[in-house]
Amino acid sequence: GETEDYTVHIILPVGINEMILNTVSVYPSPATDQIRVNLGQLKGSSVISVVDLMGKTVFQNTVENQAISRFDCSSLTNGIYFVRVENALGSITRKILVSK
Repeated sequence: GETEDYTVHIILPVGINEMILNTVSVYPSPATDQIRVNLGQLKGSSVISVVDLMGKTVFQNTVENQAISRFDCSSLTNGIYFVRVENALGSITRKILVSK
C-alpha cells in the first residue's frame, strides 16, 4: 500500500513560571550608589544575590512579598555584576554595570 509522511511541528508555549520570572528587572545600569531590583509579579520569598565576574557573592538578601528591593552598591568596585533572583518558581539572572 501507499504510505504518507507527515512532519509535525510541536510548539511548546513559554511556561507561566518563565513568564513571571521574566518580569524581574534590575536598574539603573550603570548604577552609581544604589541598585534597584523590581521583582515584577514574583510573590513569596525571594533571595537576591549580586555576584561579581569571579563568581564571588558580594551581596545577598532575602525579601518577602516586596515589589522593589534596593541596596547600596557604593562600596562595589566599577565593573559588571550579575543579579540573581531565586524564588519557588525558579531563578533568573540579570546583568548590571556599576560605574562611579
